[in-house]
This record gives sequence, structure tokens and C-alpha cells, in this order.
Amino acid sequence: MESVNDLYKIKDGEAWLAFERGECTEEELLRDFFLDRREWDGKGMVEMLNEEYRWLPGMEAMVKDLAEQGYEQHILSNYPVWWVNIEEKLRLSRYVKWSFVSCQEGVRKPDSRIYDMVQERLGVPPSSLILVDDSASNVKAAEGNGWRGFVFEGAERLSADLEECGVEVDCA
Repeated sequence: MESVNDLYKIKDGEAWLAFERGECTEEELLRDFFLDRREWDGKGMVEMLNEEYRWLPGMEAMVKDLAEQGYEQHILSNYPVWWVNIEEKLRLSRYVKWSFVSCQEGVRKPDSRIYDMVQERLGVPPSSLILVDDSASNVKAAEGNGWRGFVFEGAERLSADLEECGVEVDCA
């Protein structure tokens, strides 16, 4: 394989989406990861991912500051059961609630049902919600539901974006 694009050509994209929606087990994902169902070191990939989880620069300080200011923060994540590994390593729940993880909800962004679910469970108007995401399509879908949204481009940029919403935050 020469590049990530080469990988995308031979991996089974639906297998990953099903895993993120909680529709298959890790064992099934690793078995079905490639379209040709080749043998490969799937467990090694999982171990590598676990080793690589880390806070992005400035983000721990930012979510801590927001929590200390009393802002309620929830994770709305397209991620499989491996979210538990992230929690074990980074302990995000000190500041942010793992409220909406696709593998538990059975639906993933940008499906509008997930945004409706968040609004209903939190009991707040859409205009009071802000989505920060690395995917422009997820942000666009949230905005289509009446939320504010920002594509994540680093802590400093996010700090400026939140300031537009009247939220002052320190990311240092």
C-alpha cells in the first residue's frame, strides 16, 4: 500500500460504519475490515490506536476551563466501543460527559436523528447547542438542526470561535 487512499480502496467501509453504530463486534470488524477478507494483524492496529490516544494541544486546558466555568459539555461521537479505551487513558469524563456515542445510540453523525436525540434528551432548544467536530458535513448537519457549529482547526481557533458565542475560554 502506497497511501491512505490506497487503504480506502481495499477496506470495507460499511464494516467500520456498522462497528461505529454498534451493529457488529470488534472480532467481526477485524474479520471484515478488508474487502477481500485477507488475514492481517487487526489486534496490532487496535493496540497501535490505544497507544496513540492523546489530548490535542490546548484541549485539556480548554475543556477543564469550560467545566470550571459551569458549562455542561457532552461528547457526541462517531466511535465504536473503543471509546472506553480513550476514557481509560485520558479520563475525559473529568470534564465532559460521554453522553452520545454512536455505538450505543445505533446512529451516527451526520444523520439528523442523532441531533434530534441530543436535543430531546438534554431538553434544550437547538439554538443553545454548539457542535465542535472535525467533519464539515457533521457541522453542516448540526447547523441544519438549528445548532451552532464549528469545524475543529485547533484549540486557539476554537477559542476564537467560542468567543463569537459569548464563551470566553483559556486553552493555555
